[in-house]
Amino acid sequence: MKEKWYRSKIAKAVLVPVAIASMASALVSGFWMLSAGLRAENVPFEESEDFEAMVENSMMHVLSVEQSKEMLETDGKYDPDKPINIIEYLDQISGREYSQDKESDLEYTLGDLYEWGLRGMVYKSDYIIECEKPDGELYYYYADDFEKLVNNKKLFLEVTDSSKAEASYPVNDVLESLRHGYINPDTLNISVTDIDGEVVYTNVYSSVNEIEEKYRTVDGKRLLDAVNDSPYLREHGIQQIINDINYVVSCITPMVDEYMSENDLLAEGNTNFSYIYTDSANGAVTTNRSEYADKKKLDENIKNLTVETVENPNKKYVVVYPNLEDFKTNMDVSAEQFRNIIRQTLGNEWDGVFAAAVDTSYPVQDVFYSAKQTYDENLQYINLFSVLGIVSLITAAVSFVWLTVIAGRRPEDEEIHLNWFDRWKTEIAIVIVILTGLIFFSGFMSIWHWSGIDSAVAQSSYVYGYDQSYRILSGMTSIYIGERAMATLIMGAALGSALFCGYYLSLVRRIKAKNLWKNSLIRMIGVAMGKTWSKRSLITKNILIIVGFILLNWVALLLWANAFLFFILLFADAALIWAAMNNAIAKNEIREGIEKIASGEINYRIPTEDMRGEN
Repeated sequence: MKEKWYRSKIAKAVLVPVAIASMASALVSGFWMLSAGLRAENVPFEESEDFEAMVENSMMHVLSVEQSKEMLETDGKYDPDKPINIIEYLDQISGREYSQDKESDLEYTLGDLYEWGLRGMVYKSDYIIECEKPDGELYYYYADDFEKLVNNKKLFLEVTDSSKAEASYPVNDVLESLRHGYINPDTLNISVTDIDGEVVYTNVYSSVNEIEEKYRTVDGKRLLDAVNDSPYLREHGIQQIINDINYVVSCITPMVDEYMSENDLLAEGNTNFSYIYTDSANGAVTTNRSEYADKKKLDENIKNLTVETVENPNKKYVVVYPNLEDFKTNMDVSAEQFRNIIRQTLGNEWDGVFAAAVDTSYPVQDVFYSAKQTYDENLQYINLFSVLGIVSLITAAVSFVWLTVIAGRRPEDEEIHLNWFDRWKTEIAIVIVILTGLIFFSGFMSIWHWSGIDSAVAQSSYVYGYDQSYRILSGMTSIYIGERAMATLIMGAALGSALFCGYYLSLVRRIKAKNLWKNSLIRMIGVAMGKTWSKRSLITKNILIIVGFILLNWVALLLWANAFLFFILLFADAALIWAAMNNAIAKNEIREGIEKIASGEINYRIPTEDMRGEN
């Protein structure tokens, strides 16, 4: 028979690597296209969703800074010495109306709160001593201060346990337990008297850690001193006060950072983004272009800001008013979308104008300039990876179809040839495939994570830190797959394709050889059960004997101290051994007799006198 060349070892040696490589190439191309955006269009940067997002975020930055100026500035300048009332600030950001009746004097300077936020809230190992007065009010001590008062005989401790019985505890032990937070109202009751024997506090405990206080309040007080001087703060509770301070510093620090960044990012000469912002509440005009600062020329300045010139015919602009009908833009954006951006920050009562424009000739190498470079660089890969992905898919499809046809075949015959893995039981092979896949996937994800932050959305072109993960799967300029991550992706795709190819071809050979079911564990068990059932009359007695023997052994083990059961078990074991030996002897005599008869001794008779049952 003429050998068929397309089944040859050479053909397989070429097809398998081609199939693996093309499949891996299709996976890498598909992943990159997914990262770059399934909706990514071959349009200029200025017409892309990325550009629109940058304009939105730039406007949000301006609004955020404008909103924070009232808090951060004095006479139009940043004032680090400006006092910030913690409770008042929290009421403002939560929408509650601050009441001076609260008599809260917990004020820190803006600069101290900012630095506190940079350092972070540091908790000490010592606990605050919380003392309950007879009228139910609380008073707070630092552990050192409370210990000094006790040691100097100005305060005296009386300890009773949970049964109200007076307990004898060394004073130093009690103070040490209070310092480390081991005493709460449910363990010991500690009352405190003064030198005259008058009860000062009915209970003392400690449940809140002290904090490191690098800064004093505006009037020079420590935190607990300020709290003790304010009935409202004492009622508020020291734990809540510490939480409030922590929350305020966590809000103020990024606010100040954003405010400071305006001088760098949006200052005149540092950006291609220009804006004019007004609020009818005060009539002030805010802009980053000195020529547009005159509020008397607002309309003229907005026109000059947004007009397209011969030098810059592609300038992109948007002018937002409270009324949608007044909205103006040459971008493909929604009027309501941009108005909502402003209202989300300033509220629905906003009544002003916000005009913004981007000089798309990019005379300044700012974030818009960098984003365009990244966009244009990525854009050229869109077509490349699209073509590569399509070609790879076609090549992979042809290769796998070819390999499917010739799997298990050789040029010289029509038989199906299986390898060692194909002969493994079907279910065992499936388990190995699943386990290999899980191990491979978990290993790939670990290496992918190890490859660094550049593994996915490492580089965001969106300005000023707004929503760094914005449109992860659709923004082209937000995607940057680093070299290590790309190498990991290629290796993972190649290895995964190789595993898939090997397992797939094994499945094809099993199907062709018709042993997918024939070589399965389920079929093997089913056949064995069928044979057992068909021979049930022969094996029922043996099964019952074995089951009975097993039950007897378990009962004896559970009741091992019973002598009667112990002797029964010995007798049963001896009987089983005797039966097994006789059965073995009988089987051997039968085997020897069959061999003699088969060898020609047709007159030989197998002795059956000592045989029992089936034998």
